[in-house]
Amino acid sequence: MSLVGNLAELGLGDILQIVSLGRKTGVLSICSAGRECTVFFRQGDVVSASLSDNPLSVSDPLFSIREQIENIIFSLFEWGEGTFRFQVMEFDALVASAGTDQMRFMLEQGLNPQFLALEGTRILDELRHNASKNSVRTFLEQSADDDVLHTDRWDASEVARQRSGYRLIMVDDDRPTLHTMYEALSEAGFNVEAFERTEDTLIRVDSLFRSGERPIVLIDLIMPKMDGSGVLGGLELLELLHNNFKELQLIIFRDYTYSEAEEAIRTLGYPIVAKPKSNELAVRAVVDRFVAAVTKEIILT
Repeated sequence: MSLVGNLAELGLGDILQIVSLGRKTGVLSICSAGRECTVFFRQGDVVSASLSDNPLSVSDPLFSIREQIENIIFSLFEWGEGTFRFQVMEFDALVASAGTDQMRFMLEQGLNPQFLALEGTRILDELRHNASKNSVRTFLEQSADDDVLHTDRWDASEVARQRSGYRLIMVDDDRPTLHTMYEALSEAGFNVEAFERTEDTLIRVDSLFRSGERPIVLIDLIMPKMDGSGVLGGLELLELLHNNFKELQLIIFRDYTYSEAEEAIRTLGYPIVAKPKSNELAVRAVVDRFVAAVTKEIILT
């Protein structure tokens, strides 16, 4: 398979979708206004990228290698014109074409192209909406500066130290999602306990509270109530904790928007964080954003 064309006729988002759905291994080359970009795919996932005027660096002060690759892809959405060519090849041939230097920046776990397409489109739409003259790269650098992991107030070692001092009680009736979030928050340094039922959560919170400890409770908005009815069990639990444990820091997380319930939560004064959707649990960038958002609410609030 060889896919050749013009970006004006087939956009980058469409190209990423085609390669992803076909689970193809190969190299995408894009040329526009004297700039060149090469994107490497393995079984449909992006594993590396190279941009002629913005090479990857192991010493970038803002972004990890994974984030640099993401940002290269996002920047390509600004290329409204140009030519592209996707060439399918065996992985060994792909590695050989990448060269020794580029191999240093090859990810073991690739990036989901469908996520990259959605996020790249969102960023570009936001820039256009704000009529900003900034490039995607500048936008992302500014976002990283504002992120909890890259602020003047909290350097990485300080964040890690701070995280270790917090006990998180997390409840979500969806076991795969709960497991992913538990693993991610634990790897980030938090002391995490996970529960699937409201009743078990209340018992554990009460036990800790009586012993003088004040855990931070993360609650999934959509789960059954204690009597088994309805779907706003998270709101029910939030109200119970709010009424009985005034000193606790509570955070609601949700994968989809529920306006009426969210208005009630914000009226009580509690933050809402987006969690990974079920089809995003394997997308590391999405999970990392969830961890960063939780960290920001806990440490900087």
